[in-house]
Amino acid sequence: MGHGQGLRLAFGTVPVRVTRAAAGAEAVEKASHELPRLVVLDFGLPDMDGVEVLSRIRELGRGEDVRVLVASGQLFEEPRHRFAVLGVQQFLPKPYDVTVVAERVRLIGCRAGWLPREGT
Repeated sequence: MGHGQGLRLAFGTVPVRVTRAAAGAEAVEKASHELPRLVVLDFGLPDMDGVEVLSRIRELGRGEDVRVLVASGQLFEEPRHRFAVLGVQQFLPKPYDVTVVAERVRLIGCRAGWLPREGT
């Protein structure tokens, strides 16, 4: 089970489009054509690390508005600090647990106003 299922679980009946990229350059290219509201970013992409990918996305018009959830099996202090400088506050352990993905995405969605808060 991957993060796509967790995203759909988090958004429930709220329409959501999930776009995937297998590599960092592909992710940046897709974001340059249509800026996503949320990126679930794997730290260890085959062609560049997640910090570089996010740096490039942040350079796009309104790229600073993109919410980010970083996934990694192991993320040390130095990369965490670099992500923090880029505004990342949410990290997701790998392997993916669909309920954890849904919980983190729902929290981001509620804070951003894309999803109703529980009990409202």
